[in-house]
Amino acid sequence: MDNSGDADRRIMMLPDSTYAVSAFINDADDPVSLLGIDFTIGNDIFSGNDLSITAVSSNPGVVPDSNLLLTGDGVTRNLKITPVAAGYSTIRIIVTGNSYCHLYVLNYAASQITTANGRHWHAGIADASAAIVIDDDHMLVANDETNTLYLYNRSHSGLPVKSFDFNQGNALSLTDSFAGKWKEVDVEAGVRSIRDPSVIYWLGSMSNNGTFFIKPNRNRIFAVRVTGKGAAASFSNAGYCQLRQQLVSWGNSHGYDFGSSAAAGKDAKQADGFNIEGMVFGPDDQTLYVGFRAPLVPTTRRTKAVIAPVKNFEKWFNNGSQAGDPLIGDPIELDLGGRGIRDMIRLPNGSYVIIAGSCGADLVPAVYTWTGQATNSPVLVSSFVLAGLNVEGVIPVYEQGQLSLNKLQVLTDNGNDIFYGDTVLAKNLSADNLKKFSSVITETPKQQVPFLKQ
Repeated sequence: MDNSGDADRRIMMLPDSTYAVSAFINDADDPVSLLGIDFTIGNDIFSGNDLSITAVSSNPGVVPDSNLLLTGDGVTRNLKITPVAAGYSTIRIIVTGNSYCHLYVLNYAASQITTANGRHWHAGIADASAAIVIDDDHMLVANDETNTLYLYNRSHSGLPVKSFDFNQGNALSLTDSFAGKWKEVDVEAGVRSIRDPSVIYWLGSMSNNGTFFIKPNRNRIFAVRVTGKGAAASFSNAGYCQLRQQLVSWGNSHGYDFGSSAAAGKDAKQADGFNIEGMVFGPDDQTLYVGFRAPLVPTTRRTKAVIAPVKNFEKWFNNGSQAGDPLIGDPIELDLGGRGIRDMIRLPNGSYVIIAGSCGADLVPAVYTWTGQATNSPVLVSSFVLAGLNVEGVIPVYEQGQLSLNKLQVLTDNGNDIFYGDTVLAKNLSADNLKKFSSVITETPKQQVPFLKQ
């Protein structure tokens, strides 16, 4: 292969390094097989029509050459890839002209899992943990393994539209590790300000890590300002605070012994652990409800989930320059069938939806509706089907611009899934583009949804 001359260096206008891309077999929304990959060939010496282009798969058992469809002419070309089995294949795209040859490599992987109606696979991360609606077509998603937010098309599979490093320049004053390698904040919840809808608050889990060490980076609530919508949306930091110690002291004062739950050496994902995964504004538009995955309360029975209501949150947060002390009110205990809180949202009509789940690794997700009033009990809506899903986020669904009262879009954490027929967990894949999580539209009859008022 001759790569010595200047003329052949830009024969194919694509990144010079290998590029990873993944797909699901039988996913009708897979962008790689549906839309394909666009690229440009040619340079100042050779036009696209002077060049020959071929594509070859290293593993015909995953993708035969006949399933590599090259189309287009001139400088614009497109490659569609349709897999037949799970696994990996190196796709080599070869552009030649006279004595010149240029090679471009795609590291391709296909998954066997069959997709269901209303399910999309979003690539680039595997551990989706929370989402906020940006507009009818886009959602801003947190990943509990990185200090980045990702803007996705909520109606289609594929890579994020853009991403935002919310700790750029160490904006959150993280202390665990070092620049470029800061340990994760472990973002588990997000909520849009009602007072200023351009501001979204995000919450670290405030938990111990998987080996039960206290991780100071997780003790963060931070704000991100959003300007614009869709692919044109832009993001900037808007301050942060720490709340872990105040919550521990509050729990202790109410007999919950949060001090023991949050202590070093304690597993956060147990019924007596310490792990926050829900955050939503209360009916008064000012009180921030902080919802715990663990511990369950009371200490003698461990049967109910608990919410800490921070009554003066935004006044205290004060754009990241805290004013006085947070005022945390009386606890709200909720019977979620022995589950903790995995996410909470307030719908535009004022109704609340709670995603409940196990304190630990068991998959027992459930949907509850609630008025948001401490005196009212949440109601299980068992006809929302979440079986087998590791649900960590929920967002409302709109149809023709109107809020759906019987549909929800839930996000799943797929970090512990094995996608490609080997033994590698999704969260441990070396190429981010091979990681993925799903969002699923779940539906129930309207008459079976309490509190979802018009």
